Amino acid sequence: MNEYDFSRLNDKEFEVFCTDLLSAREGVKFERFKPGRDGGVDGRYFKSEGDEWVLQCKHWVSTPLEKLVKHIDESESRKVTRLAPSRYILGKS
Repeated sequence: MNEYDFSRLNDKEFEVFCTDLLSAREGVKFERFKPGRDGGVDGRYFKSEGDEWVLQCKHWVSTPLEKLVKHIDESESRKVTRLAPSRYILGKS
C-alpha cells in the first residue's frame, strides 16, 4: 500500500484536494470557496432543493486525533446543526 504525505499541502491545497477527490468519487461538482471564515463549509453541492451536501476539511497534520475530535464536538457540531445539510462530510489529514 502506498504511503501518502499530506503535510506538504497548505490548508487551501488540502481543501482543493478534498473537493476534487469527492467530486470524482460522487460524480458531481462540489463548489469551493475563497480563503477566509467559511462558517463550517469548505465545499458544497446542491443536489436539489433542500438537499445540500457540505464538506468540511480539517488539515491538522501534527494534531493528535483526540484534540481534533474534541474540536469537532465542541465547535463544528454546532455549525452542522445550524447548516442542517442532508449530508455532512468531514475530510481530515
